[in-house]
Amino acid sequence: MKRISPLLVILALLAGIAIFSFLKYIQMYKEKHRMSEKVEELSTEIAALEKERQSLEKELIQEQTLKQALESENQKISSSLKEARIKIAEYEQLLSESQQVVEELNAQVTVVKAENQALRDQIQQLQLNIAQLNQDNQKMQQELSSITELKKRIRQLRQLARKQRLQIGKRLHKELIICGNAGYVIRNGKSTLVSPNITIKVEPISPQD
Repeated sequence: MKRISPLLVILALLAGIAIFSFLKYIQMYKEKHRMSEKVEELSTEIAALEKERQSLEKELIQEQTLKQALESENQKISSSLKEARIKIAEYEQLLSESQQVVEELNAQVTVVKAENQALRDQIQQLQLNIAQLNQDNQKMQQELSSITELKKRIRQLRQLARKQRLQIGKRLHKELIICGNAGYVIRNGKSTLVSPNITIKVEPISPQD
C-alpha cells in the first residue's frame, strides 16, 4: 500500500478547513443578511408600533379628556336631574295645592252664583215692590191732591157758609129788631139770630180724579 504524505494530509486538512470556513462564512453572511433584514423589518415594525403607540396614547389622552368631560357633564346632569326632581316635587305639591284652591274657588263660585241668583230674585222682588210703591205713591199723590183740593173746597164752603150765616144773622137781627125783640140776641136761653126753621148744612164734595 502506497503511503500518503503528511504534507498532503495537512494540505487536505487545511483545504477542508478553508472550505468549511468559507462555507461557514457564506452561511454566516447569509444569516447576517437575513438577520439584518429581520432587524430592519423589526425596526420598521417597531417604528410602526411606536407610531401606533403614540397615536394610541394620543387617542387615550383624548378619551381620558372626553371621559373627564363626560363625567363632569354627567355630574352636571345628575345635579340638574336632582334639582329637576326637587322642582317637580315642588310643582306637584303646588299643583295639588292649586287644585285644592281651584276646588275651593269652584265651591265659592257655586255659592256666589246661588247668592247672586238670590240677590237677583231679591232685586226683582224689590223692583216689583218699588213699582208697586210707585203706583201706590202715585195713587197717594192723586188722593193727596184730591184731599188738598177737598180741604180747599171745604175751606171755601166754610167761608161761604160763615159769610151766609153772618148775612142771615144780620138780616134776622134786623127783622127781630123790627119785630120788637128789643135788640136782644138771646131770649129765654135761645138764640134769636137763627130761625128754627132755617138749617145750614155743609156737605163735603166727592174726591175728584
